[in-house]
Amino acid sequence: MDKKLHSKIIKAIAKTPMLSPCISRLLEVCAAPDHSLTEIINIIRGDFTLTAQILRISNSVVFNPIQPIASIDRAVSYLGEIYVVGIALNQGAAGIFNSPLDGYEGKKRDLWRHQLYCAIVARIISRFSRKPIATDLAFTGGLLHDIGKAILSEHIQQSAGEIITGIASERYQDYKDAEEQLFGTDHVEVGLVLAEHWRLPQILQEIIRHHHNPAEAQPEYRALAYAVHFGDALSMMAGYDTGSDGLKYHLDNGYRDYFDLAGNKLEALQIEAGSEFERFEKSIDPGSGNHKNTN
Repeated sequence: MDKKLHSKIIKAIAKTPMLSPCISRLLEVCAAPDHSLTEIINIIRGDFTLTAQILRISNSVVFNPIQPIASIDRAVSYLGEIYVVGIALNQGAAGIFNSPLDGYEGKKRDLWRHQLYCAIVARIISRFSRKPIATDLAFTGGLLHDIGKAILSEHIQQSAGEIITGIASERYQDYKDAEEQLFGTDHVEVGLVLAEHWRLPQILQEIIRHHHNPAEAQPEYRALAYAVHFGDALSMMAGYDTGSDGLKYHLDNGYRDYFDLAGNKLEALQIEAGSEFERFEKSIDPGSGNHKNTN
């Protein structure tokens, strides 16, 4: 990597706010295979802002509980772990998720929408895994897989045209390869440095590292990496990309070895993902609508 670019990226990551102790602990606990909902509730109690947000959403018209929910215990039980993690990350890493991706010609909130749709698909496809895997971890990994784009974006502006032309002429294999050749780094490497800065659990770092090359993930993490890899592709196919790099990556068909999508399962997955995505978006931002990226 160019030394000046490396220095700028490291400085940008160093300036990126840390996740709150509450959210960091929440991600750590949720990554443990034997955690309980009680542990999650006890962590959330320590963050009044997050508690208020979860209570607001659990009582929103989107979820429409029969009786008003007044306690965080009931709210977390009602929403479930994935909604709670999604709400926490949307609030605690808003600066990352909401940033316009100028270097990718992406708009504000494009990164959040892309990662949210990916997370939902990764969770759903995990149900079709040939061997049991943690669906909640697939969701969280999907929410975080492309965080490096938020940092790299400002350093690769006005390069999208050159990259797209290079991919079309087969000078570059895909967008990630173009980043590496042009800048000596890519959004995956930058995302890993940010993940280390945030002290994310190792399993989430592994998903970030291998979401474009899941076959290279450690065997115990490979199915999760494939779930997020597949979710990444379907998110772009659904129109929730991050700009100029939409559908400019290769899909590793090795996912078929890990997930059974025979019959109409893929079609059902896409319908369910679209419905859940819209519900999640409306619950967090009632005025958001179901905006697709039309770049």
